[in-house]
Amino acid sequence: MRFVYDDGGRDAAGFKPGYDDCAARAAAIATGRPYSEVYAAMRQELVKRGMPSPVPSFGVVDVVLHAVLRRWRWELGHDMPLRDVPDGRVIVHLRTHCVAVIDHVIHDIGPSADDTPVYGMWLPGARLVPA
Repeated sequence: MRFVYDDGGRDAAGFKPGYDDCAARAAAIATGRPYSEVYAAMRQELVKRGMPSPVPSFGVVDVVLHAVLRRWRWELGHDMPLRDVPDGRVIVHLRTHCVAVIDHVIHDIGPSADDTPVYGMWLPGARLVPA
């Protein structure tokens, strides 16, 4: 798969690199929403749920992404390889990383292997998971 360096607008929003913010990055890239808006929505969900570290820069659990991605549907990946994700805009959850894939091009700050197993993915469309 091709790879395009994309920090999702993190640098332009004034956030420093070096954090585990892959979920915020991937969501900003795939949805086209500003990084700061996605980051703030994730922080609000973390606080609302009483998470021990309400800072999206230190990783986000799936339930937070489900809440923030209200107009996206979740599908299990059944360990399919990354190269087999559907066309269009997809937020892919790998084992310990989230990445945006747009028309089979990885948009992230580093490449991922084509054969990396997909745990699950968010696709634009009707929401299938509860809040």
